[in-house]
Amino acid sequence: MNIKINKINKDNIKNILDIEITSFPTPWDEKLYLSMLRNNRYHLYGAFLDDILLGYIVLYDSVDIIEIIKIATSKDYRKKGIASHLLQFVIEKYNLDFMLEVRTSNINAINLYKNFNFKDISIRKNYYKDTNEDALIMKREAK
Repeated sequence: MNIKINKINKDNIKNILDIEITSFPTPWDEKLYLSMLRNNRYHLYGAFLDDILLGYIVLYDSVDIIEIIKIATSKDYRKKGIASHLLQFVIEKYNLDFMLEVRTSNINAINLYKNFNFKDISIRKNYYKDTNEDALIMKREAK
C-alpha cells in the first residue's frame, strides 16, 4: 500500500467522524474537530490511500512535549499497519517527548505503543467516565 500522511483539513472531517463512531465509545463531534483545526496547538494528520482516509492522529503541542490525544483507523483497514505509519511519521516530525493515555483494556494499542518505545509511567484511576476504567499513562522520550 502506498500510504501518504498529510495534514487534515476541514474537507476530511466527515471521514474522520465516520471512523470516530466505529472506534470510540464517546465519539467527538464536527464542532470540536473544526475548533482544533483553528488552534495552532493541535496537529491533525491523516493516513491516505489515494483520496481515502484510512486513519488519523490528533496531537496537542504542550510546548516541551507532544500529547497524543487520539489515534484511530478505519474499521476496514485495521491490523494493516496504518497506526504504525502515523506514529512513525509524527515521531520523526517532532523531536520531542510524547505522552498519551490509553484504556488499560486496550491491549492492542498498548502493544503498539510499546513497539515504539513508549514506557508505562502511571495509572489514572477511573479516568474514563463512560466505564470508570483506568487509564495507563505512557511516555516516549526523544532520542
